[in-house]
Order: sequence, then structure tokens, then C-alpha cells
Amino acid sequence: MIKLSNIFLILILLICSQKAYSLKSTVPGEGGYGTIEYEGVIITGTFNSKYDWCRDCVYRIPNERIRIEGNFAKKQIKKNGWDLVPKDNEAIFYDEERDLIFTGRFKVKYGEGWDFGSGLIEYKGKKYSSNTYGYWEAGEEVLEKYNEEIIAENNKALELEKKKKEKERRENEPFYGYDDNDIIPAATGSGFFISNDGKVVSNFHVVDSCDNLKIFYDGKEYRADTIAQDTFNDLSLLVTSAKPSIYYNISENNVGLLEDVIVAGFPLGKKVSSSIKTSRGSVTSLSGYGDNFSNFQIDAALNQGNSGGPIIDNYGNVVGVAVSKYGMEEGVESFNFGIKSSVLRNFLESNNIKYSKGKNIELERTELAKLITSSTVFIECWMTVEKIKLILSYEDNMKAMLPLN
Repeated sequence: MIKLSNIFLILILLICSQKAYSLKSTVPGEGGYGTIEYEGVIITGTFNSKYDWCRDCVYRIPNERIRIEGNFAKKQIKKNGWDLVPKDNEAIFYDEERDLIFTGRFKVKYGEGWDFGSGLIEYKGKKYSSNTYGYWEAGEEVLEKYNEEIIAENNKALELEKKKKEKERRENEPFYGYDDNDIIPAATGSGFFISNDGKVVSNFHVVDSCDNLKIFYDGKEYRADTIAQDTFNDLSLLVTSAKPSIYYNISENNVGLLEDVIVAGFPLGKKVSSSIKTSRGSVTSLSGYGDNFSNFQIDAALNQGNSGGPIIDNYGNVVGVAVSKYGMEEGVESFNFGIKSSVLRNFLESNNIKYSKGKNIELERTELAKLITSSTVFIECWMTVEKIKLILSYEDNMKAMLPLN
């Protein structure tokens, strides 16, 4: 690096004694536009005859790839020493080697020379403010700051890309963020109270393989445990600490053909809403799928999540337990089934479970609504991720699986 003040000092000495120092000059003797050159330093501009000033000058050191543009005037910088310095201390300095542009004020230090003092430094389209004396030092600071910004920008871009990929994984990978042993909400179903000591009837397939069972009743969450099950007839009995004020009676008679029925439960879980839902229909067949005479067929709407819920008559008696829906699979709509009350009674009696027998008193709509709301529960099945993966691989899976994302 060549110190600017030294170059200009040599230059002034040369200007004062062109003959002694072999100064090349095309400037007219009376002054004017021209170029002076010596030992790699070239200045082009309009000079006066004594070289006291230079207007619209371009100062170049080709070997150092330095160029300074501006107006210059002669100024004493030390005892018996004069130099051409930027007029009003302003100039534009091009450091072509480092691709830097300095715009601002140059500072004269008496006894040392002059150099960049303060202003803006531009690099690759970015501008930085600097108060560091010396173009080389100021330039190095800017380059360091620029590199730090580039590193920060690259890190930010990498972080954004990482977050984008994580978001894509969350959206596309069902078990993103979970280990196989993590226990998470897996499926839902419905159930109903048959006593005031917290016993709940549901389907076996609703509670099958669950690591934890929860029921939601009267705005509260309760743990549930399976105490009896019938895998063949798809029935299960749970016990909870809930104490319902009212509960369902179980009909002593099986349903008859064309008998009106009401289905209650939580179809589609909480995807639609957490409120209980009902649908009306009638008995369309006294046998189930494949001539299963422990089931009957209804045309009331059933959806995933209805399984395990009560099918009741106008007296509020349970005449069946909602089970499977085959409509979509078989190409027939409203092809829904219930487990007959006689099968349910046999299941309870074989497990020494007491229940209340059905009554023949028709209930008002408000009474039916209160019974349904107070005695039907939402069931949530929690399972390990490993189990969920396995169940999802089964084509005949009957569980109402929760969305995984």
C-alpha cells in the first residue's frame, strides 16, 4: 500500500523541479488541461501554471489501482512542505483493487499528510458510514462488516429454509416430531352410561389396543378402564369415576321392523364440533351384515365416531349399540348397523353387571334431549405411535382415527 501523502509530496517536489526529476507533463506552460506523470502516478485535469491547483482532476496510480476524482488545491502540510489536497477536503476515491468507493471528506494531518477522514464507503451496492481515518483501514472495516452481514444473511436464509422444510415435514409426515413410544390421541368413539356409578357401554373396536382411555362428560375429562369385553359381538364395558345423575335403561325387547329409532353420539369426533349429535331413522332389517342376527340394520345416519353410541326408542330405552358403517365400502348409502339389546343384556348379565330395564313411558322431546345429553359420552383412545402405524396398515380397520397433522 502506498501512502497518499508520500505520493503527493513527491509529486509536488517533482512539479517544482521537472528537470531534476524527469517529470512528464502535457500541461501548457501558461496552464491548462493536460496530464502529468511520474513513476506510475498520473494526474489529468486543468492546472494553473504554477500547479497551485487542479480542477476536475483524475488522479490515478495504475499499479495500485487507485483513482481519485475532484478538485485539488496546494496546501502546506508540514514545515517547508506543501501538497495538493482535495479542495474543501472533498473528493471521490476509487479503490479498484478492493472494489470500494469512498465519498466524503478527506482529513489533513499536519506533519503526516492527508487521507480519507469520514463519509460513505460503497461496496457491492451497499453503503456504509465511516469515521475511520485512512482509506485502507476504513476499507478493511467495511469489508469485514460486509462479510459479517453476508454470513448473517446466509445463516438467516438457511434458517428460513430449515423452517420451510420443517413445515413441509409437519404437513406431510403424519408422525413428525413423535417417537414410536410416544402416546398420543389416536381415535374417537361414543359410549353411554348404564348406571349412576360410572359404568359405560361402548364397542370393543373403539377401545381395542388403547394405552389410555378418556371419556368427556359434563365438561370434564375422566380416565376410563375396560372391565369386560366381547370381541365377537364388538361390545366393551368401561368404568369411570363419573357419577351421572341419569343414565339409560336397556330395552327388554329387540326392535321390530320399521320401528322408529334415534341414534346419539359424536360422529367425526371434534372435527365438526364437540357437541353431541343425533339422527332419526327406522329399522330396515332385523339382521346385520352377512345375515348376522345379533345385529339389525337402520337407515339413520352414522359416521365415524358414532360407534359405541346408543340407539334408542321414543321411550328413551336402549334398543341397540351403534356399530359399523358399510355404506361407502359397499357402494350403498345409509347401510348402518346396531347390536341388538338382547345381545347387550346377555353381555352384561354374563359379567354380573346390574342394569335398569326399559320402561314403556313415552318421553317428551325435551326429556329425550336431556337424557341423551346427560348420558352419552365422548370417548378418546390414546395409543403409542407404533400401534397407530400398525393399525393404519390394516385394510379392515374400524377405528375412527384422528387426523394426524
